[in-house]
Amino acid sequence: MDSFLEHNSKQASQAEPTIEVIKTWDADELLEWIQQNRPKLLKGDKLEKFKAEDISGDVLVDHAGDVKFFKNKCKLPIGTSERLADLASEIAGGETASMVQKGKEQDTSTGKSTDHTPLLFSLH
Repeated sequence: MDSFLEHNSKQASQAEPTIEVIKTWDADELLEWIQQNRPKLLKGDKLEKFKAEDISGDVLVDHAGDVKFFKNKCKLPIGTSERLADLASEIAGGETASMVQKGKEQDTSTGKSTDHTPLLFSLH
C-alpha cells in the first residue's frame, strides 16, 4: 500500500511541477516530462526536431505562447508549435496561444474568458 501511495504522489508531483522547477530542467528532463504528460505531442520527425533544438525548461517557459518560435526556429509543424506554445503558457500561468489567436483572454481574477474583439457599432 505504501508503494502505491508513493507512486501516486510521485506521479502527481511529476504532473504538476512548479514553474521554478521546470526552469531548472535540462532538455532531457523536459522532454521526459512532456512525453509522460503529453505522450502524443512529440513523435517521429517532430520528436527528432525538438531534440535537435536542445530546448530546456527555461527556454520553453521563456517562449510561452510564442507559436512563431516553435514554428520558425524549431521548424515544427504549426499544430505542434501551437500545442507547445500552449503547454508553455499553461506552465507559465498565462494565456494560451489559441486564446490569443481567437481574440480572447482569460481573466485570472474571475476565471472567465473575456472577448476583446472590437465592437462593430457604438451605443452613442
